[in-house]
Amino acid sequence: MNESNLASMLVALDKYGDCFGMDRPHRLAQYLAQLMHESGDFRYDREIWGPTPAQQRYDTRTDLGNTPGKDGDGYLYRGRTGMQLTPSVIGGGASLLTVIGGIPWQNLLLILVAFGAIAGFLYWRKNADRKAVARVEGMA
Repeated sequence: MNESNLASMLVALDKYGDCFGMDRPHRLAQYLAQLMHESGDFRYDREIWGPTPAQQRYDTRTDLGNTPGKDGDGYLYRGRTGMQLTPSVIGGGASLLTVIGGIPWQNLLLILVAFGAIAGFLYWRKNADRKAVARVEGMA
């Protein structure tokens, strides 16, 4: 476990978690389970790149926000933050390759930890298993 990654997530969770429904124990449990899976128990804040055969196919997957040509954007747009978010997940595809002060957006998510955490909260809120959440909330 990378204690720095864990500490960053806890600070963001404390500051912003309630805004994203993390004040409900069952939602927090689901979120943390997915986050721990995606981040390898907080060891990784970016996708490990082999490249594996699946990762080699990322390069031409337009559904992931990449171009149809073999041009290296699969690697360029690999997952960042504990949730391993990509441009298409955040909602902009390759158009999100915006550089601010010479820093690509992917690395801003790592540098500005709160933004990375908020992006993870937004992703989880949009993609959480709604039926499972509803079942538990119906029991509460």
